[in-house]
Amino acid sequence: MRWLGCVLLAGCIDVLGMDAPRSPAGVVAHECVVPWTHGGPVGLEWTDRGVSLWLWDDGRASVGSLDEACAGPSFVAGAPIALTDAELAENAGRTDGRALATTPLGGFVAGGVGVLYFDIQLRGPGIFDAEWRGQGVCTLAAPDAPCVRAPALLWTTGGHGWGGAGFVDGDRAIVGSCAQVADATRLCTVARVAPAAAAVASAYEYAGPDGWTSDPTAARVALSGPGFVTLAPASLGTVAVFPDIFAPSLRIAAAADPDAPFDSDVLLVEAVPPPTFFISGGREHAALRAGGDLVLSYGSGSSLHVVDFRVDSVDWP
Repeated sequence: MRWLGCVLLAGCIDVLGMDAPRSPAGVVAHECVVPWTHGGPVGLEWTDRGVSLWLWDDGRASVGSLDEACAGPSFVAGAPIALTDAELAENAGRTDGRALATTPLGGFVAGGVGVLYFDIQLRGPGIFDAEWRGQGVCTLAAPDAPCVRAPALLWTTGGHGWGGAGFVDGDRAIVGSCAQVADATRLCTVARVAPAAAAVASAYEYAGPDGWTSDPTAARVALSGPGFVTLAPASLGTVAVFPDIFAPSLRIAAAADPDAPFDSDVLLVEAVPPPTFFISGGREHAALRAGGDLVLSYGSGSSLHVVDFRVDSVDWP
C-alpha cells in the first residue's frame, strides 16, 4: 500500500523501494515531517473513525487521519481541560507568580466516548517549577467535544502518571501506570479498569506476578524508562512504545497478553536529535494504521515526525 500523503505532501518521505531505515523490530515504510514548535502530542485514538485526537503542549487540540496529520494541524474546540471554579479562584488569589494548570496525559476510547487522564500542577514562578497536586479524569463524547471533568480528582497522592495511550480489551480498558522514582525515570506497570468506572480509584486492578490484583503495591514492573508509555494491541500481542530521550529514539516491548511479562525492549525508530533539549511525545496511533503495523509520532526541535512502521517478526528477539 502506498501512502497517498507521500504523493501529495512535500514533507512526506516514501521509503518503500529505497534503502529503508531498519531496526531490530522492523522497517520504516513512510515518514512525514511537519513544521511544528509545540512538542510531540498526547491524545486519544478513535479507531472506529480512523482519527486521532492530538493534544499539544500549548493547550490546543487537533483531530485528523494520517494524511490530515501530515498536512499540518487543523485545530478544533474542546481543549484545554478547564479549571474548576475553585481552582480559578485559587489562581486569582495568588500573588507569588504561581498558578494551577492542567496537563493532558492520554487515555482510551470505549463505546465512542474518550476517557482522558490529566495532571493538575501548581506551576511557576520558574519555567521548570511545578508541584504535582493530583490526577483526574475527563470524558469526551466525540473527538472535537469538550472534555468534561469528573467531580473529584482520581488521585492526590502517589504521583501516578498514566500512559500516552491505552486500549479496550473486552470489557476492560488497559492503561499504563507510571510512577516517577527519580529524575527522568519512571517505573511503569499495567492496569485495567471498567471504562465506566475510570474515575474511581478503587476500581483499578494491576498486573501482578500471579495475575490481576487490586493491590497496586503487588503490581509487576513492566517497563522502566525516562518517558511515558503507550500501550496498544498489535500483531505481536500487547505492545508498549516509549521514547528514550537520552539516546533519541522510540523503543518497543511486547507481551502475549496485557498482564503477561513484557519482553526486553528493543530499538524501534532512531529519532532525529533536536538541536536543544530532548525529543518529545513518542506515541503510537492505533487509529491511523490503515492496514499498517504501527504509526508513531514524536517532536524534535521545530518539527513533528509521523512514522509508518512495518514490524518484522523474523527479526524480533
